[in-house]
Amino acid sequence: MTKSRHLQMEPLEQRQMLSITVNSYLDNTIADSYTTLREAIIAANANSDLTTIEFDPSVFDGTNDITLSSQLSITEDIEIIGLGDDNVIIDADGNSRVFWILCGEATISGMTITNGRVDVDMEGGAVYVDCDSTLNINNSTISNSRTGSEPGGGIYGEDDTEINIYNSSIIGNTVPWNYGGGIWTDGTLNVVNSLISGNTAIRGGGIYGNPYAEIDLINTTIAGNKASSALSALRIGVD
Repeated sequence: MTKSRHLQMEPLEQRQMLSITVNSYLDNTIADSYTTLREAIIAANANSDLTTIEFDPSVFDGTNDITLSSQLSITEDIEIIGLGDDNVIIDADGNSRVFWILCGEATISGMTITNGRVDVDMEGGAVYVDCDSTLNINNSTISNSRTGSEPGGGIYGEDDTEINIYNSSIIGNTVPWNYGGGIWTDGTLNVVNSLISGNTAIRGGGIYGNPYAEIDLINTTIAGNKASSALSALRIGVD
C-alpha cells in the first residue's frame, strides 16, 4: 500500500517595505505629526527591507534647508529621493559629516549635500562609505565639505565598497593635510556624466584612488582641482 504524502506549505515571511515622506525641515526626533529626515532614517534602519524616503514638495521648495546637528547614519538598504539639488539641501553647517553609510545599499538622488566637516583623524567630510556598503549618487551635488587631517573631503570609500555617481557634481571640497579632495576610494568607483571641480588636497585634488581601487570615468569632467604636491585631477598610488 502506498502512503500519500501531503506537501506542507509554510507562509512566506512578510516583507516590510516602507515608504516615508519627510514633511519637516527641522532636525529632531520629537513625537509630533511631522516627520523629519532623521526620524525617517531611524525608521529605515529598523526595517530589514528597502525603505524609500521622499520629500513633501510644499515644504521643500528651495526656501528651507535641513540643518543637521549631527551626522545621519544609515544601516539598511535605503533610497532617499529628493526634489532636485536646488530644492532639497542637507546642510551639516560644519557640525559633522552628513551621511555615514555603515551597511547595505544607499541611493541618494535629487539633493545638495553640503558643509560637512569632521575632526582630525576622521575621514569623509560629507559622506563616509563603510566596508561592504554601496553608495549611489544621482542628480545631486556634494559641496563645501572638508576633513581635518584624513582623506576624502567630499566622499570617502573604504575597501570593498562601491560608489556610483551619475549626473552629479562634486565641487569645492577640501582635504588640507591629506589626499582626495573630492573623492578618496580604496574600492570601486564609477563616475558617469558628472563634474569633479574646485576640490583641493595635497595629492589627488579631484580623486585619489589607492592601488587596489577600481575607477571608471565615463563622460566626466575633472577640472579646476588643486593639489599641492602631485597631480591635481586624479591620482592612483600608494603615496
